[in-house]
Amino acid sequence: MRKSMPCLRWCVTAVCLALPVAGCAPSVAPRISQPSSAPATAAPNQPESATPTAEPTDLGPAPTDLHQVDWNSVRIPGAFCDIPGLVAFSGRTATAASGSFGRVQVSQSDVVYGDVDGDGRPEAALIVECDNGGDTAAGQLAFAAIVFTSHQGRLVVLGAVTPQERPSDGVHTTLLADVHLLPGKVVADEHWYRSNDSTCCPSGSAVTTWTLHAGQLVPGTPDITS
Repeated sequence: MRKSMPCLRWCVTAVCLALPVAGCAPSVAPRISQPSSAPATAAPNQPESATPTAEPTDLGPAPTDLHQVDWNSVRIPGAFCDIPGLVAFSGRTATAASGSFGRVQVSQSDVVYGDVDGDGRPEAALIVECDNGGDTAAGQLAFAAIVFTSHQGRLVVLGAVTPQERPSDGVHTTLLADVHLLPGKVVADEHWYRSNDSTCCPSGSAVTTWTLHAGQLVPGTPDITS
C-alpha cells in the first residue's frame, strides 16, 4: 500500500499561500549553527551521495513480504543527510545530529514497492526527507529513497537513492519527486532549482537510473528532461 507523499503537490500550494507578501520569493534554507564538536563538511544543498559499500547494511530480522514491515520502527542509514550511523524513528519522524547541518529532523513520506533483484518478491523504497524542523520548503536540506530487500530472513539495505542533478552552491536542494522500482534498476524522478526559481516552484526536471550491481545500487548520469 502506498502512503501519501507530502512534498510537491501540497508543499507548493502551502508555501505560496503562506508568503503572499513576498510572492513566494526565492528562499534558501539557512545553515543551522554547528555544534562545537561537529565541523561543517559539505555545502547545505549538496550532501555527499552514499557510496556503495562491499557489504549491504543488515538491519535485523524481516518478513519475506516487505509489505508486512512496520516502517515506523525501521532504522535507516543517515548518510544522505551527513548523519552518522542509523536513524531511529518515533512515529514517522526523528531528530538527529548532522555533520553538515547540526540538529535536523528526518521524516518519512512514501513507501514504494517493486521487484528489483528479480527473485519474484518486492523490494521496498522508503522516501525520506531531512530538514531544519521549520516545516517549510525553505528548510528542506536533503532527500533520499532508502531501498530495502529481504535476504535470508534479514532486512538489508540495497542503497540510498539520492538526487544526482545538483544545483550550484546557494540554490535550493533538489527534490526527489518519486522513485520506480523495476527489474535490475531504480528510476528516480528529480525536480531541481535554477538560480532564479522560487522556493515553491523548481523549474528543472531530471531522471536518474540507478542500476543494481553486485548487490548495491549505482547511479547513472542524470537525464535532464526540462
